[in-house]
Amino acid sequence: AVGVALRSRDAPQRDAAPPPPASRVTAAPSVAVLPFANTSGDPADAHVSDGLTDELIGALGRVGGLRVVGRTSVFALRDRGLDVRTIGDTLRVAAVLEGSVRRAGGRLKVGAQLVRAHDGVVVWSESYDRGVEDVFALREEITRAIVTALRVRPPADAELARRQPADPAAYDLYLRGRHIFHTRVSREGVERAAHYFQRAIERDPRYAPAYAGLSDAHARLAVFGYGRPAEELPRARAAARRALELDSTLAEAHAALAHTLLVYEFDWAGAERGFRRALALDPGYAFARVPFAIALSSQGRFPEAIAQLDTARALDPLAAPVSNVMGRVYVAAGKPDSAILHLAAALELVPDLDLADQQMGYAYLQKGMAREAIAAFEKAAARRGVRDSAHLAYAYAVTGRREEATRIVGTLLGSSGHRYLPPYHVAVALAGVGDRDAAFRWLDRAYQERGSFMVGVRTEPGFATLRSDPRWPLLLRRMGLDPQPGRNDRPQRTRNIASE
Repeated sequence: AVGVALRSRDAPQRDAAPPPPASRVTAAPSVAVLPFANTSGDPADAHVSDGLTDELIGALGRVGGLRVVGRTSVFALRDRGLDVRTIGDTLRVAAVLEGSVRRAGGRLKVGAQLVRAHDGVVVWSESYDRGVEDVFALREEITRAIVTALRVRPPADAELARRQPADPAAYDLYLRGRHIFHTRVSREGVERAAHYFQRAIERDPRYAPAYAGLSDAHARLAVFGYGRPAEELPRARAAARRALELDSTLAEAHAALAHTLLVYEFDWAGAERGFRRALALDPGYAFARVPFAIALSSQGRFPEAIAQLDTARALDPLAAPVSNVMGRVYVAAGKPDSAILHLAAALELVPDLDLADQQMGYAYLQKGMAREAIAAFEKAAARRGVRDSAHLAYAYAVTGRREEATRIVGTLLGSSGHRYLPPYHVAVALAGVGDRDAAFRWLDRAYQERGSFMVGVRTEPGFATLRSDPRWPLLLRRMGLDPQPGRNDRPQRTRNIASE
């Protein structure tokens, strides 16, 4: 059965309630575009069928008054063998678009049908035989047919506009890059995606989406710790700026630039403008709402962050990153019961999501549940390595297992000569063992390098012991953050269980 565990043994906060079931959702027009089947017989053509799916999700998402389920959720249901009614109930939509794509030489044979979810009635169907170069026109034709069948306001040309590359091969390379970017989040996968985006740019130097994709890839390399942020983030920024120079209406480009303004320049106002512009252009672009929520939460604007994530969850209900970041926001806000609720949902969707286990550990620490906290931190560290090992050291230290914490810190610092240590996370470990001077040195390094996660420093529960130090407000001011959060957004301190 497809479902998400949204219960914890602790009573959840009211503001953390899961989405209502399908029967209680308003009857606004809604559709899920299921992944189109690749019927060419060649697995190497998967990027073509997935690409058409993505294009239709994007085009329909820009149509006002229509709720379109995001990519992560529909692809999560691929090959599950679910009937249309179950899919409709799971994704809370009134209709489902399904189809197939067969590429033969320079031709695309596409079949599509729109099915009413509650009774399986086909309300529209069509077959197409077009040249590969006509994929954009095909996308627009299918989109208009769908909005007509759903009785939604017909889209304006501007809502469907997305420039076609001059070279069809550039578009194929772009699709390969996006396919890998979405399906392989390892370092090798992200680097491979960047390679395809770069090749698409070489074929058509004026194709804006390829630059936006390249920006996303370099940003992911930096944020996930696969590359040095000081090297990757300038590349991400340059690619996003070039995308906007070529197409100022491209939501992906605005979101990509906003992300780099956030994590590389700590330009909070500029990042917010960029995210809001991206969402104004494409309200269905759930991918932009997650970093926007992180930006808001990092400033202590927790209700606004939760509102963005609620919208993202409505658009993409099976997206584990949304539930994971929701849990992270609630941890930062000092609401561990609500955090546990959403982190459990993320882990049911992606059981090996180390960041969810890590944040679960902090939620349990806030509740004074040392055994459960350590188990969660240990699980995360076993999966990820350096980053989560540093947080495990913090947890050991504050639960009275100082010797084990010190041993981990020593191992981490002793390995600095042969591997990159993410400075922000090393600072967490040092704060845990009580070495404030070293913690601030590593935080300064994280600031200089624009280390991953540095934007979350003000609300990081692992830095609770540093907040009384006179160096703390100086660091926040350097980052453009208010060192005096308001009464309503001050995160709770993690309880030092060892002293109780």
